[in-house]
Amino acid sequence: MRARQMQVSTASRAGSLGLLGLAAGAFLSLTAGACNWMEFDDIAKDTWVDTTGAPGGISSSDFALAVVEANNELASPAETKQLAVISRSDLTLAFLSYDADGKLNSRQTIGLATTSAGPFDSLPASPIYASDPRSGRVAVTALGKLAVGDPSRSTIDSVMLGNSANSAGVAFLESGGKTYVMASTERGTFAVDLSVSTLTATLCTAPTAITRVVALGATLGATGQLVMWYQNAPMMRAELAVHTVAIAGATCTLTAVPGAYLDLSLPNRDQYPLIEGARIVAMPEGDAMAISDPIKGQVTLHKVAMLSSVSTISAPDVAALTVGKIGADTYVVSGAPNQDIDGVANAGRVLVTKVTAGTPAATPELTLFDASPDTEQRFGRAVALLPFADAASPIVVVGADDELFSYFRTSLYGERRAR
Repeated sequence: MRARQMQVSTASRAGSLGLLGLAAGAFLSLTAGACNWMEFDDIAKDTWVDTTGAPGGISSSDFALAVVEANNELASPAETKQLAVISRSDLTLAFLSYDADGKLNSRQTIGLATTSAGPFDSLPASPIYASDPRSGRVAVTALGKLAVGDPSRSTIDSVMLGNSANSAGVAFLESGGKTYVMASTERGTFAVDLSVSTLTATLCTAPTAITRVVALGATLGATGQLVMWYQNAPMMRAELAVHTVAIAGATCTLTAVPGAYLDLSLPNRDQYPLIEGARIVAMPEGDAMAISDPIKGQVTLHKVAMLSSVSTISAPDVAALTVGKIGADTYVVSGAPNQDIDGVANAGRVLVTKVTAGTPAATPELTLFDASPDTEQRFGRAVALLPFADAASPIVVVGADDELFSYFRTSLYGERRAR
């Protein structure tokens, strides 16, 4: 066991940034016991963070994190949620959970290298994934393949999407009483019905203006709606628009809802649709979305009913995004793994920004990074707000190079573990 110091900043009510102090943590394997709180209490006055190596023996410098519901057959009552970790180098999907003392347990590790749709030969630097809070399943897409993993099973369901075209986005969507995975490639958007034993991808008929999709997400406030960031080929511009999805048998139709937001990045044609770190995440209020734009270095917040009404959060080098509740308040958590810290190249940092009535605070509530950063540490390559003791008591989880950082106490919330 070793102590690990973390740097944490917080915004005062006046809006200025100030140093909170040093956080302490412990390096532990999945089988190691938790550290004694009192060992580091003298330097952990505001924040306590534990670190663990690559979960389940995975050797990977590239993680993606998803929050999924705990499966009743696998989890104890204290484990209300599970953490899904996607590893690029080992091509695996691992399901993990925390016990009441903060110990990280490996529940299931599923290989992505061999699937019925063919092997996942590689994943992008920012893996394209989505999690379904209703069922606990996680979808991963790359190079025209879609894989869906369930924490209660040891196998992956998979399907081809449009002849190995580059993948752009994926989202779980409720429509007609069924759960679908919607997945976009540069050759179209597909609907996959999860209620059948053998997955089949149905190509959706879409408005002719949509030629290439950058990212997509499903709204929480209404079923059967997708928010899509795409290239409008006739206008040669980027647009963000809401589309209703109608699925009947082998027919899928996308219909654009009037109104679109135009102030999004559009890279060169030869880069399309790969904008690593572009994400569309539903906000917990149900009628709003958060969009990460790595090219402009910002996160934009949109009301679904009026996409042109927008608030902006500065997020240089944003590559990971999640949104959730801490108590009664909404927070946007953005990771910037390519940020230099104290002159250390690509050490990385994470910003936690409060949002009130759709308007973000002028400065982050927390800025997290390693107080002793390593070169190419990539802290913030993945982020999650994982409910811990209960749905209203989350912890911030941050992925770095071969490490996960679990924040059990910060200035935003008290000690989460049973102590």
